[in-house]
Amino acid sequence: MTIDYRTIGKLTQKGDALHKLASNHSSRDAEVLTLGTGNLTTETVTVNGVVYELLSVATDTGANTANSDFNNTDAGPLAVELTSHNVLVGAILRVESEFFVVDQVVDANNLILSRGQFGSAIAAHSDPKDVFETATAPAAGTKTVPASAIATAATLAGELATALNYHDDNTIVAVAVGADVVIHVGDEQWVVTVDVTDLTDATAATITGVCQDAINAEFTPHTITAGEATAGTVRFILDFAPSFAVAFVSDAGVLLTEAGITATVNGNVVDVAEGATPWAAGDGIVLLAG
Repeated sequence: MTIDYRTIGKLTQKGDALHKLASNHSSRDAEVLTLGTGNLTTETVTVNGVVYELLSVATDTGANTANSDFNNTDAGPLAVELTSHNVLVGAILRVESEFFVVDQVVDANNLILSRGQFGSAIAAHSDPKDVFETATAPAAGTKTVPASAIATAATLAGELATALNYHDDNTIVAVAVGADVVIHVGDEQWVVTVDVTDLTDATAATITGVCQDAINAEFTPHTITAGEATAGTVRFILDFAPSFAVAFVSDAGVLLTEAGITATVNGNVVDVAEGATPWAAGDGIVLLAG
């Protein structure tokens, strides 16, 4: 039986104890969204019932940065001159890898912008740089995932993960690993669901019972599945970014040779790959990380 601890109050001793128990000893599932190169702008992905729309910000406005208006790291709002810009309030703009939103159209040549939008990093942009916009306006009822390169799976994965973390209210955590977006929940027994029906070139798969909480340095052994044994890889998702990780694998309680076993850390995602001894379904694996 799965208990949704969100429905239990923390104000009583019993409720507080149950929440601490869930945080300290729970293991949860995660979803892996694997992107290909065929995803198109205006397509959507649904995470926990929220619809996120991919929008390519790659249409040249015909205007370039000038007067060093963008060549700073001021928090904004940013007053800029874009000659004959022809953009509207609410438009999404991109200069290099930073995304902007138009707050005010002063006149045909001047704008007020919010910067560092959708989780992008504020950066100084020297003149002259192209200024890009979306070809279509965001669809109503969706949350926008602006992308600088829809055709590049790894780039899109990074921008999707960044946008998911930007939009969400800390109920999910998204991490990009290559062309994968690993999505998990950061609070006790919460569940994450991903629907890729409206993505042309993407798949979603569940990783079972490998998501643990930050205060756990030692993981309860995970049982390697047939799919993980075939792939020779087990993916763990943590609620913190470890500085080290090491894994031990056993067969019926007997420790297998550690030669060649690697644990690769990507943020709070740890991928463990088999070494000299191939894994089999049913083997146990323990990850130590901190």
